Amino acid sequence: MASSIDLLAKINDEFLTCQICFETYTRPKSLNCQHTFCQKCLEEYTPPTSVEVICPTCRCEQPLTQEGINGLKDNFFISSMADMLKTVKEIRSEDKDGASLMCDTCDDDKRKVATARCLDCTDFLCSECSTWHKRTKLTKNHKIVSLTEFESGMHNEELKSRAKIYCMVNIQNKLSRMHGFFDLEKTTAPTTARVYTLLG
Repeated sequence: MASSIDLLAKINDEFLTCQICFETYTRPKSLNCQHTFCQKCLEEYTPPTSVEVICPTCRCEQPLTQEGINGLKDNFFISSMADMLKTVKEIRSEDKDGASLMCDTCDDDKRKVATARCLDCTDFLCSECSTWHKRTKLTKNHKIVSLTEFESGMHNEELKSRAKIYCMVNIQNKLSRMHGFFDLEKTTAPTTARVYTLLG
């Protein structure tokens, strides 16, 4: 049976490694053919004046917008997976020097060992910061779990539901209905017409 460290390495090699630089993805971008690469790798691979990107794996062509490579879709699933794997590696790492996972919210010069994780803001917290996290107005409703619980997988289903990817167009449509957003040109048209009339 493979050790958990071997399994983590295999997951990283199989699913989280860019096929251009052979490193763990940074800012993974998806092409229409569903292949994913680092944004920087695609920028270096694609000629600067190109109006399309050719997939390095399957040679499919994809038109680029005015934003170039930056305009390609971010692969949030790969990003989330990489973050989760990094977290698990940090929790499980047994450094020879006895280094442990440190609190994300302590002052840099006074950082303490983390004992918990906030599932909402994904910070690692020491016991003192956990207490304050529960008391602060902005974070008092956040869910904080011990690192033991987090590593055991007790909260995996909840983490998956929190990491769902939503279509930004649908979110914007829903927000515009909820918050009463209006088309700026249509809303200002009567005022604009009046201003032009006054200016003659």
